[in-house]
Parts: sequence; C-alpha cells; structure tokens
Amino acid sequence: MAHETQSPSWPRKLLQRLADQNTIEEVEGDLEEMYAHWVKAHGENRARRRYLWAVLTLLRPFRKKSNKFKSRRTQDFAMLKNYLLVGWRSLVNNKTYSVINIAGLSAGLTVCLLIFIFITHEYSYDRFHANGKSIFRAEKIFSRDGRHSIFANPEFGPTMKAIDARVINYVRLFDRGRKVVKSNPQHQFFEDRFLFSDTSFFSIFSFGLLEGNRNSLAQPNKVILTERTALKYFGRENPIGKTMVYDHDYIFEVSGVAKNPPTNSSVQFDFIASFSTLLTMPFERKVILGNASGFPTYLQLKDINDQPGVSQSILKTEYNNPAVQYSLAPLFDNHFNLNFGDVSNTRYVFIFICVAFLILALALINYMNLATARSTTRAKEVGIRKVIGASMRTLSIQFYVESAFTAIISFGLALIIMGVLRPFWLDTLQQQVDTSFLASTPFIMTALGLLLLCVFLSGSYPALVLPRFKPAEVLKGKVAAGVRGVLVRKILIVFQFSVSVGLVICTLVMNRQMEYIQQKNIGMNRDQVMAIPIDQLPAKDHRALKDELRRLPNVVGVGDASIPMFKASMSGLALVTSPVSGEKIGTQWIIVDEGFLQALRIEWKMQPDVHLLDGSHIINETAAEEFNLGNRLTDQEIAMGGDAAPRIKGKISGIVKDFNYKTLRSRIEPLIMSVVSDTSAAIGGNSTLYVRINPDSKFDAVVPGIRSTYTKYLGTTPFSYYFLDDAFDDLQKGEKRLSRLFGVFTAVALGIACLGLFGLITFTTEQRTKEISIRKILGATSSQIVSLLSLDLVLLLMISFVVGSPVAWTFMNNWVNNFFYRTNIPIWIIGLSCVLVIVFSVIVISLQGVKVALDNPAKNLKNE
Repeated sequence: MAHETQSPSWPRKLLQRLADQNTIEEVEGDLEEMYAHWVKAHGENRARRRYLWAVLTLLRPFRKKSNKFKSRRTQDFAMLKNYLLVGWRSLVNNKTYSVINIAGLSAGLTVCLLIFIFITHEYSYDRFHANGKSIFRAEKIFSRDGRHSIFANPEFGPTMKAIDARVINYVRLFDRGRKVVKSNPQHQFFEDRFLFSDTSFFSIFSFGLLEGNRNSLAQPNKVILTERTALKYFGRENPIGKTMVYDHDYIFEVSGVAKNPPTNSSVQFDFIASFSTLLTMPFERKVILGNASGFPTYLQLKDINDQPGVSQSILKTEYNNPAVQYSLAPLFDNHFNLNFGDVSNTRYVFIFICVAFLILALALINYMNLATARSTTRAKEVGIRKVIGASMRTLSIQFYVESAFTAIISFGLALIIMGVLRPFWLDTLQQQVDTSFLASTPFIMTALGLLLLCVFLSGSYPALVLPRFKPAEVLKGKVAAGVRGVLVRKILIVFQFSVSVGLVICTLVMNRQMEYIQQKNIGMNRDQVMAIPIDQLPAKDHRALKDELRRLPNVVGVGDASIPMFKASMSGLALVTSPVSGEKIGTQWIIVDEGFLQALRIEWKMQPDVHLLDGSHIINETAAEEFNLGNRLTDQEIAMGGDAAPRIKGKISGIVKDFNYKTLRSRIEPLIMSVVSDTSAAIGGNSTLYVRINPDSKFDAVVPGIRSTYTKYLGTTPFSYYFLDDAFDDLQKGEKRLSRLFGVFTAVALGIACLGLFGLITFTTEQRTKEISIRKILGATSSQIVSLLSLDLVLLLMISFVVGSPVAWTFMNNWVNNFFYRTNIPIWIIGLSCVLVIVFSVIVISLQGVKVALDNPAKNLKNE
C-alpha cells in the first residue's frame, strides 16, 4: 500500500525535472525506474496502465500548446482561403480590369523570363568546372596597341609548371581549323571542333567521360568523341576501338566517349585528340619545335591567390618581352572579357537587364495605377471590414494576397508563353541553351526571385493606400481620390510613356545605323563573290584548279588567300620592323595570289608592275602610315613568317586603299599581304578560293560547273561555299539582333503602356458617366467629350516626351560612338518618336472615349 500512495507523485517529480530543464535522457531514466517499481508492486498489467497514465500526464501541457497551435493554424488557413476567395471574386466581377492586369503582367513577365534565360546562361559560363576558380588562361598583350591574343607558345605551360610549384597542372589546346573527318565513305563531314589536347584535359576541366580512359590521350593517334559525334559517325554502335580518318592522311583510334560539353562552356569540342599526334604532322611539328604561338593554354594553380606570384614568375622567363607580355586571366572572366569571337551578346547583357526591369516596371505600374484608381469602388468594403474589427495589418495582408493571386496567375501564363516563344527567342539571339538549363538552380532561383519581386512591388502601393480609408467618412460616402494619389498616378503614367518614347528612339536610331553599315563602301566589291575553302589539294593541282575555274562561263575572276574572309580572324598578329623608323609595328598578315586583289576589286593607291607582284608585299594605307612611308615605297626587304610559318622575304611593291576585312565597329588595322604565285606550297594546302560570278548570270546555272570542277580535283571532299556579302552581313549580326529585339521590346512596352492607358480611361469614363451624359444633354458634341477625356492624358504624354527624349538621345549617341563608321542622329527621329507614341495613345483613348460619347444619355440618367 505504501507503494500505491506514493505512485501519483512520480509524474509531478518528472514535470519538475522538465521544468528544471533536465535532459530527456534523465527523464527517460526516471520513467524506466518508475515502471520497474510498479511492475514489482502491482504486476505487469496494472504497471502498463499506470505507465501510460503517467506519460499522458507529462504530455498534457504540450498537447494543450499543440492544440492551440493547430487552432491558430486553422484560423490562418481559413483567413487565407477567404482572401483568395475575395481575390477570385474581384477578378471575375471586374473582367475588363482583370484582363488588362493579367495581360500586362504576363507580357512583362514573359519578356523578363526570356531575357533572364539569356542573362543567367551568360553568367553561368564555366561555373560547372569543379576547379574553375583556380584555372587561368594565358594570354599575350601587345604593348604597342594593347591588343590581346589567346595563342601562347607551346612551351609556356611546361615551363611554368617546371619553374613554379604553385602551378600544379596545365593543358594546351590546338585547333588546325576546318578539316574533313570520316569513319566510312558514307560518313564524312567538315569539322571545326577537332581539338588536340594534353592528357590533363579531363583532369583540369570537369567534362564527363562516359566510356574509355582519359590517360589514352598520352598515346599518339588517339581521339575521344562526344556523344553527339559518336552518334553522328557510328550510330548506335560502340565506337571504342574503331578508327577514323582525319584530314585525309591521319588515322585515329577512338579511345573514349565524353559527354557533350554544356552550352555554357567557353571550351567547345566534338573531338579531343592526343597532343603528341601533332609531332607526327610536318607543319605542326615545325610549329611546336620552333616554339611558335598558336596554343591556347590553361594553368591550374594551387590557390586562386597564387595568381600574382605566378605572374611575377612569368617575368623571370624568356616570355618577358617588352613588345609582347604574358598575363593570366581567370577562367570565369573569359566569356565576358576575353571572347575574341562574336561578343555582341555579352556586350548587351547590361542593356537587356535594364530593358527587362523597365518592361516589368511598366506592367507593375499598370496594376498599381488601376488598383489605386479603383480604390473608391472598394472603399465601403474597407470601411465595413474596419468597423467589424479588421486592422491595418489584416487589410494590408488581404491586398497583398490579392496581388499575389493575380501575379501567380500572370506568372503561370508567362511560363506557358515563354515555352512557346523560347525557340524563336534563342534563334533570334543565335544562342544555344540546353533544355536542362531551364531546370538548373540558377534559372529556377532567378524565376522565383522575379515572381517574389513582382508580388512585393505590385501589392506594396495598394496595400499601403487602400487600408488607410477612415470608416466614418467611407460609410457616409465621403471618399475622394486625394490629391496625392492622383499625383502619384500621373507620375507613373509619365514614367511609362517616357520609357516608351525612349525605346522608340532607340529602335529608329539602331535601324538607321544598320542601314548605314549595309550601304557603306568597305573598299572592296563583295557582291557576287563565292568563297570556297579547299583542303589538302595537291600542290600540282592548285594552279590547275584555278585555271579551270577561270575558264568556266560567267566566272570573271578567281583569287586565293590564306584566310576565309569575314569567316575567321586574320592569320594572326605579326611584329614587323618599319623599314623607315626601325620600330616594331603590329600588323595583320595574310598570303594571297596575284588574282586575289582583282577578284575582290580592291582599289590601288600605288599600283606596281604586275610582273613584280610575285614574292613581294602589298600593304594598305594604314600600314603605310604606321611605317611612315607616306606616298613612297622602299627598297628595303621585309621578311614575313619564320620557323612556324612560310618565310616570305620581299620588298613592299604596292599600296592599296584601306578596305574593311573585319566588322565596321572597329577601325581598319595595318595589313600586309604577301603575294605568291604558288599559294598551295606557301599556305600548306589549306586556303580559300574567291570566285567572282558575272552579276548578269543565274546562280543555279553557275554553281553546278564550279561544283563539278571542285569534285574533279578534290574527289570526295565535301563541297561547301559561302558568299562574301552574306558573311559580311553576319559580322553585323549582333547589332542586327539588338535592333530587331529593341523593335520587339518597344512594341511590348508600348502595348503595355497603352493597355494601362485604356484601363485608366475606361475607369475614368465609368466614374464620369453621369457628368458626360449631362454635358451631352446640354449640347456637348462627341469631339468635345473626347477632348475633355483625353486633354489631361495628352498633356502627360507631352511631358513624357520631354523627359524621355534627352535620356534616349544620350544613350544612343554613346552607342553609335562605339562604331568607327557611324551615322548621325537627326532631330526628326526624336520628333517622329513623339508623334508615333502620341498617335497610338490617342487611338487608344478615342476607342473608349468615342464609345462613351455615343451612348444614349437617357439610359445613363434614367435612375436619377
């Protein structure tokens, strides 16, 4: 019995232990001791019941708290459900305003999502490499003019690893350019992503290897294919161990299959071949043994902070040259800062970000304007809610939930539209983005951030304004819009149309600049010139092929050069000693034959005797100025090339007028053209033929003859060609894309602004229906009523023009100044932009104003 009377004190002791913040283990020990005591005193069955009773006693305070939490959570859920129901009813009962809000927000969000696909993809370049922060690319800087080159010497990487322990690895890449690759006669193609690399390629970079051994690259004539390339050449068969023929002469064994490189990788490849293979190729062997440049090189450092120290180590090597200096660039900066191809996309990342947020701001302004303009229609609702106990906080939450509801519907619609428009958008940008990128963390976080920003901004102003109505005044009918609210709406309208005016000006100026470039005389006649890259044509057939092409009907000129004009950068920078001053001058250098200048119709400034061309050099006007030659020539010989390239020594025999061989964005650089009669021997068999076609001939009648002649000498090598005018147009593709996109952005912005304007004029006419009806009864005409409704808005549009025009003009003037050849910005463009915006706006205003002006006033006043 003693035990029986003592047992109820056990739960109280345990509760006291919990109150004293004892550990769970101590309380658990007490429970076990209690249970053992009760088993001994009362038996197993009664002990279990008492144990359960004790545990429940312990949990009772926590159960009460849990029930209280559940009750509060249920109330919150019911309140949220009520807010969503009210929001849905508000959307359904006000269809016009709902459509305007959702259409405007979804249009703005669609543009933002499309732009953010591009932006997040650009900023994610190379971020997938596990060692990315410690990888640096070597680059050369030419001291005289600050130009950069990514092509290092082949011994630079090994030298740096040998002399500096902070360099733990390196990888060299080499690209021989466009070559023919075949696995069998049915599968042969031109390839331009065939890279030669050190064995460390897959160790430094985080490219996945699906099959094979990365160490196989230590052996010559081994190649690793990407998945898409293996499928292209071997179908579903296992490619490991099979052979491929590269450039007609070199047999490679497939030793592995790698994952396709992501689209946000600055290193793109379809083949990775062993670097040691280059030593079996005569020309490349001379390049490597001569330690000539041409090898993009990446160093992996122990720590990212080792970069300054390693840069100091470079100064102690033979690569510390006053004329050419080496530096290290972080891998993550390569895409933005050191992209030597088409960087038009990366140039405009900031512009696209600004446009995205401007268009989103226009859509949000529409929502806020309509929400606050319609505040009087919800005043009684707010007043009644306040009377029955709603607080400012509760009302603010309600309007935030309603805004969030509208924003989420708009966001869902925007995702659907984005999915439809994404292929067209990426095609316009000429950008490849993996579908999997849309499910990546960077893009998902960006999209969610955009949605949260939209919810926060769209609900902020209504949530601050609407709950401030005073119940007594509201229920007496004394609700006014307020001077401050009207002023804010006017400011927002001015902002909307200032942006619209600015975008119209930008679009017109860009189109004008593009037209100017298209019509600009570039110093050569690029029309009707077909460029045909030729590979591995035997030297004995080189001249024969050109002679036979010249004899074809409607072929009026054939030339040969070491580069595909407008398709690739020049052969490289060459340091040439001025024959006058002795100064080292950085020039572009190409090898051409005697027919090149005639085929491209390049104009002479000082034309030499045609018999003196072979073995001489031709320079452009800019080079003549850099050499201080003026209008005279020199008898001093200039040697071009060396161990890594054909050595051509000769005099400057002539000067041509400057012609553009690059984009018109940059100035014409010094150029030396070495003229040789046998370009096959000088260039190494890889050159480009330029065939001028009679402009009066039909294209379809000329190409078959050229193709037949090509096949006669190059056999099964695929026949491909391009036209110079098309290639030149492609050089301006960045600016063309920007011009087209700004046209689209302008249309969207103007559409959103006009939607908002339509909503406001609709609401205004609804509020002033009785006034308009009375005016009509008193004799007002329809035009007077339309003028009454539109006068204030047109005045706001004029203010928008005054605000937006100077900003847009300044921005576009800076943009045009980036071009070496640029057009002016005439004042009529600004005037035309203003007229276009006002015309569209007046049309929108008139659509609703005329409808109200034509209504029967008796119908509107029958209840008065």
